Amino acid sequence: MLTLMVVLYLVNCFSCFFSKPNVYYYGIIYGNVYNIMELTYKTKLKKAIRDLCQYSPSQCQILDLLIDVAVKNTIHINAKYVEDQINIKKSTTYFALNLFLKDGIIERTSQAKVFAFCPTKLEYILKVYEAKNHD
Repeated sequence: MLTLMVVLYLVNCFSCFFSKPNVYYYGIIYGNVYNIMELTYKTKLKKAIRDLCQYSPSQCQILDLLIDVAVKNTIHINAKYVEDQINIKKSTTYFALNLFLKDGIIERTSQAKVFAFCPTKLEYILKVYEAKNHD
């Protein structure tokens, strides 16, 4: 009886040992696929916003940065970070953020220095872009 328990224990240990790399590998593959899809979406969104010709080049740079740093439509950012990354003054950053808030592209959250993209507005921008480019 003891021998059977030891054998079952060892089989259980070895099966877990051999199955973990497969699960981990699958997670890496799934993660890469997700990141590629997200990267394609972000690139397309940046092109769509530039195609609108509604914003100045510096405002487009700020919006590109917001898109790049967004995680699940949430943006943790401050004006100093924008100034350091793309060399744009803080006043221009604040003006652009207020413009994006007014246009409904981003919205404030309950936390300070945290914004969220408005998904309906982003989808609308993408639909307009696709309609223009398919004609």
